[in-house]
Amino acid sequence: MKRAVLKMLFFFVPVATCIAQSLSPDSLHRVLRNNIPDTERVKVMCNLVRYFRLAGDYDSCMFYGIKAQRLDSVFIADSMGKSTAWKVSLQKTLGKVMGNLGALLQNRGDYSLALKNYSNALVIYKRVGFERGIADSYNNIGFVEMDQGNYSQALIDFFSCLRLREKEKDDLLLSSTYNNISIVYTNMNDFANAMTMQMKALHLRQAAGDTALIVNSYTNLGVVYEGMQKLDDALSCYSRALSFSEKMGDNEVTGTCLNNIGNIYMRRHRLPEALDYLLQGARVREKEKDKEGLALSYNNIGCVYLVMGDRMKADDYIQKGLKYALEVGSKDDIRSSYQALAQLDSARGDFRSALQHYKMFICYRDSVLNEENTRKVVQAQMQYEFDKKEGEAKAEQEKKDAIAQADARKQRMILMFVCAGLLIVIGFSVFIYRSYLQKQKANIEISQQKNIIEEKQKEILDSIYYARRIQRSLLPSEKYISKGMETTGRTGT
Repeated sequence: MKRAVLKMLFFFVPVATCIAQSLSPDSLHRVLRNNIPDTERVKVMCNLVRYFRLAGDYDSCMFYGIKAQRLDSVFIADSMGKSTAWKVSLQKTLGKVMGNLGALLQNRGDYSLALKNYSNALVIYKRVGFERGIADSYNNIGFVEMDQGNYSQALIDFFSCLRLREKEKDDLLLSSTYNNISIVYTNMNDFANAMTMQMKALHLRQAAGDTALIVNSYTNLGVVYEGMQKLDDALSCYSRALSFSEKMGDNEVTGTCLNNIGNIYMRRHRLPEALDYLLQGARVREKEKDKEGLALSYNNIGCVYLVMGDRMKADDYIQKGLKYALEVGSKDDIRSSYQALAQLDSARGDFRSALQHYKMFICYRDSVLNEENTRKVVQAQMQYEFDKKEGEAKAEQEKKDAIAQADARKQRMILMFVCAGLLIVIGFSVFIYRSYLQKQKANIEISQQKNIIEEKQKEILDSIYYARRIQRSLLPSEKYISKGMETTGRTGT
């Protein structure tokens, strides 16, 4: 019996301007009637696309989506002389329009057109190098492939998304990618890998404290536990998620949890309780017009009625489940419907129809799970691991190169400081030596001047001494003069 899992679909909503912020269609229409720049007009239309997509208005969404694409095409064709930023902005807006249209088409089960829009958005985002848009496009394409039962291709797309998410360093986006990969593994009954990926998602979501995403993980963990035959753990996860989803008013999670709890009771042969939960889940999904969910719910209700022996109601619900499964093109749901119909035909004794339905079941089962798909899945895992290890090795080498460059810069700085120090020492030495030479020269000059002065002084002293000798030789002594004066006095008397 097929189990329902909750997927995380992403699309881009233009922000940028205050004009495009309002989601009221009347206000957006009024803006369109004004004379605004063409780039703003396209962004407003993109918001209208998003509004009508969320409102479930398929026709209006397609009308404005196609109109926005035509305007963008005209602008891009007439972009001669425009700046690169102008062109990139329009390309991104066109990608957003296609992403929103793809989401609406996917919700309505038109997988081929949804895939076309997502793929066109991917081409545009690659053209302008918008990695966030590239990652989201891979994510959305992976969902379409998964819904169609192309699990190997879905894994390739999700792993491509994962490589980009790891570069973004956004834990919540990364957790959603882990969640989506876990869903693919769950659908392939590879519960070991499914559990590993879902636990990675849960840990990131718990760290971020995002209640809605935590509930999403608990729901999907319940599916994994159910596949591992751990029914008590599965029921605990479903009940916990259901309690939160009802408080939040999240009908998608509520419908899924009710359906899955019904499956647990059915596997425990508590059929009245199983039927009650399954019917509640179907009513929630009918309100949401969720065709894929209804295909699953109706198949499960039909199986319960089959076990209870009410073949008429069983046939009615299984046929309705097959109708919705064919409409949305979900191979997994189609497979489940044909399996249930084969069991119903056998119970009726209509073995010819049972054989035909069983052949259809085998056909869809083998188209989903075959050797080629398994080979591609392993290849996708190995390629992701190889790319991851190669990226880690490259990052490690870049780290080593950065350290080497830092060391080289450090060595250069040290060498420069040493050289500068040497130059300063040499300069200081030259200055000191020059000062020494100048001082020595000054001392020599002083010594010479001292000698000259001494010589002059000696000459002066010699002259003085010479003059004194002459003076002494010419002048009579005092005694002689006194004696002469005495003799003169006596003669006069």
